[in-house]
Amino acid sequence: MSVTLSSTGHKITDTQIKHLCSKTHNFNGCYKLLKSDYHSVHVDLQGLAGLSIDLALKVGNKINSYLNSLAEETHDSQLRNVYGLCSNNYNNAIHDLEVAKENLNSGSYSKMPVQIKDAFEETENCKDLLVTSTSIDPADIKKKNRHFQFLISIVMVISINLNKN
Repeated sequence: MSVTLSSTGHKITDTQIKHLCSKTHNFNGCYKLLKSDYHSVHVDLQGLAGLSIDLALKVGNKINSYLNSLAEETHDSQLRNVYGLCSNNYNNAIHDLEVAKENLNSGSYSKMPVQIKDAFEETENCKDLLVTSTSIDPADIKKKNRHFQFLISIVMVISINLNKN
């Protein structure tokens, strides 16, 4: 089955959302997430990309604020360092997503995957810091980081499909 995804103002269909989500590592999570936003039924592919970036930015900013507060509150110097470095990674990832959103809004779809890939790499750097830390992460940032990576992966799939049009 071939599915054509339009960025020309046609509302995205349920079949198209399923097609996009089939390209992620978590079809059910992606589908549930995209269908849970009531705006998603009223947008085209470009609009869905914008909604997805906005959601990733919202979650990324929330995690980043949490990392900053954890870094200030913890008495474990190694965790303080890890949280601080992860916060820097999140600052960079958020910036990359903001640039991707600017590219989306200007119609420069071909530039989006590079920024999104960079954002994902920043979360990988944070993950590596958490994995190599000998301190136990009581805030379970690893889980929050995986969720943020999942959101970024959805943005990536949508941006790749924008480039195909």
